Amino acid sequence: DCCVVFAQGLGNNPRQIKRTVNVFFMLWTMAEMRKEKLQGEIKPVRLAKVVAIQTVAPKLYELLKEQPGLLRDLELYYRAEIRLAREDQTEGIAAAGRKAPDRPELPEDLTRLVNSIPAVGRILTVRHPQTADTDFGKLSPAELRLYFTLTRHAESPKSTATEAPVLPFEPQMVRISAG
Repeated sequence: DCCVVFAQGLGNNPRQIKRTVNVFFMLWTMAEMRKEKLQGEIKPVRLAKVVAIQTVAPKLYELLKEQPGLLRDLELYYRAEIRLAREDQTEGIAAAGRKAPDRPELPEDLTRLVNSIPAVGRILTVRHPQTADTDFGKLSPAELRLYFTLTRHAESPKSTATEAPVLPFEPQMVRISAG
């Protein structure tokens, strides 16, 4: 299922796919090494989804990192949209203006952001019927935060501004003509 997440969300740039898959493998290895601390809560398909979003939509990832509950809402939003589209196909009804009753309301700026990146919807709706651990819908905010804690970028500590050391002598510039 992880392969499907990457295929659906990353497009066809081989360098980006390889980089993202390498990041995923590194993070999955770290999660496996910290299994006791994480209590086995990290599931591979969910991690693949977060890593793919981190790659294709860095602004969205930063927002989700601050408010992990939005990830659950986004997934429910896309699943409701798919369900509505399927109902419209079977009933022959146009979906214009219709709203799924169980679709959560998202902030307008978030809706605009995710609608500008169609890959996010494809990533979040990857689901295998026999795999229950692909969805974020039933996770608590603390469980969601685990994925963002694991995937956050290593940030260098902010240094304080210091003045450059004064040299005992200043080198002089000498012009050398061509040839």
